[in-house]
Amino acid sequence: MTSYKTRHSSYGNPTGCMAGTRVKILADLETWASNDLSSKVYWLVGMAGTGKSTISQTLCEILDRKNMLGASFFCSRGSENARNTRLIVPTIAHSLASTSPCIKSEVVKAIENDPKLAEPTYINLVDQFNKLIHDPIQVLVGNTVKTYKIIVIDAVDECTDLRLVSSLIQLILESASAIPLKVYIASRDEPLIRRAFTSLPRLRTAFYLHEADKDMVKGDIRMYLEMSLAEIKADHGHTLHRWPPQSEISALLDRSGALFIYAATAIRYISQGGPLYKSRLSTLANQDIKSTRPVSRRRRVKSFP
Repeated sequence: MTSYKTRHSSYGNPTGCMAGTRVKILADLETWASNDLSSKVYWLVGMAGTGKSTISQTLCEILDRKNMLGASFFCSRGSENARNTRLIVPTIAHSLASTSPCIKSEVVKAIENDPKLAEPTYINLVDQFNKLIHDPIQVLVGNTVKTYKIIVIDAVDECTDLRLVSSLIQLILESASAIPLKVYIASRDEPLIRRAFTSLPRLRTAFYLHEADKDMVKGDIRMYLEMSLAEIKADHGHTLHRWPPQSEISALLDRSGALFIYAATAIRYISQGGPLYKSRLSTLANQDIKSTRPVSRRRRVKSFP
């Protein structure tokens, strides 16, 4: 449950970005991934609910189609394995081994020499990273290519041991110039994570998702709401052109702010209402805005009635 194809999500069925949304950030990520001269590590930073995992999912799909994805690990508090930092390195090594018989052979040799190496209780993170990732990649390509594959690690702030996460990020940064891998990491702006990324700033690019152009984000959320409500309308055989009212869409847009998760949760609530879908939209549109906003960084969006 850690790959982008099988990931667990606390917000319902995991999906990628709706077509036509997040165009600029996805284009920038593609450029970063394909440019050998760009930074080796990309940090996507964002508050809860701003759509980091959805972007990460879509990036994996794009990279996989281009045969550029080396591995993906989607962390999640909702899964015991997905919140275990010590599974990240073995999982990446396993995925990389599946891309090349040569890498697979080197990984197998390393585990034969040290059978405990790939276990989640293995203590020496540096040793594990070097023997399972660094050394096998070096044997395969050495310095002949600058970028062999892209590694995607999402929501590292949802791991239970953030000190270990910080150590892993520092290790990735320190090793970045020596191995032909690029690493994309998405997270909230947690102090321990930020401290790790600021240790070697020249090796990484940071993009603060919640500081993206507000009009662009609002346009993406409006498109998502309009297309999703149109699908709900079609599912119920609704042919009246006056639904949904633009005033209610605008009200829902205002309540969403920059939070894609609010819009997504609202659409899920409306779609699950069966024949009550129209009244559910009206209820949300007319709610007191103060009662629908998150009250802290750690809390989820408040449940709808």
